[in-house]
Amino acid sequence: MRPPPFPGSHLTLDPFGNPHTYGTIHCSAVNGDKDIGCCTTTSGLAWKLPGRVGDSPLLGCGLYCDNAAGSAGATGRGESVIHTLGSFWIVEALARDPDRSVTDICLEACKRIVDRTHEPRMFDENKRPRFSVTFYAVRKNGAYGSACILKGGYAAVCVDGKAQRLESEYLFE
Repeated sequence: MRPPPFPGSHLTLDPFGNPHTYGTIHCSAVNGDKDIGCCTTTSGLAWKLPGRVGDSPLLGCGLYCDNAAGSAGATGRGESVIHTLGSFWIVEALARDPDRSVTDICLEACKRIVDRTHEPRMFDENKRPRFSVTFYAVRKNGAYGSACILKGGYAAVCVDGKAQRLESEYLFE
């Protein structure tokens, strides 16, 4: 990685001289009329393997929104999210179990990924995943939550104009 091209800048360049970019971003929102919307970006060409289609453009995988229930999105290892239709599963769980914590539902979606991953290379010698996924979700009533497979995920939340950064719950330290 090359140093930043401008003094004081956090921008770095990759070995080819392209600006280094960071990963995927998900955003869910509920407006004053209780309508829900969401979008998920992708990390783009900086991380794209030739021929790979990530989870971000696949509805139900990297994002899903149902105005009757809620919205969910994911960042991290997209292949794992695709295999479980993670965002769709979360929104369906929000509708199916309206009293359950949004974070608990996100944790269960993370556990589903780990339980359904059968490639030995994806785990270390202690059966701890070598990859992570973070889910973000919001209910139609504004309740929100986030969880990840490995410790270190965060969610940014803005409620009534007050923004805060929250540490996501996690399965593995």
